[in-house]
Order: sequence, then structure tokens, then C-alpha cells
Amino acid sequence: MKTPTTLPPAKTYSQDEAFQASKAYFKGDELAARVWINKYALKDSFDNLYERTPLDCIIELPGKLRE
Repeated sequence: MKTPTTLPPAKTYSQDEAFQASKAYFKGDELAARVWINKYALKDSFDNLYERTPLDCIIELPGKLRE
């Protein structure tokens, strides 16, 4: 019998937090940072962001696929 697993609540980030981190990731390119946040960052229907940079996506994806 498989036991149900409960996941801890996911960390969310503000738009400004994500923008500053993404801008640093893209070496100061504000347009790239905004495009990544608006089009590609993982968010829910309430616009809560779950990733700050593309690196967060790369690091988290293998763990999510194993679940």
C-alpha cells in the first residue's frame, strides 16, 4: 500500500524579487528578465511566482519529475 505524501508549501516570490534575481541572472538585461518572468516563470492562477530565475527551473525540474 502506497502511503500518501504531503509536500511542504512551495516558496513564492514577489514580482520585484523575481525581477531583481532574473536581472542579475541575465547580467543586467531588464527586457530579458521581464520576458522570462511574464512568459516562462512558473506561476499559478493567482500570479504567485514559484521561480526567481531560469536556474530555479533547471534545478527544480528533475526533482518534480521524480515525484
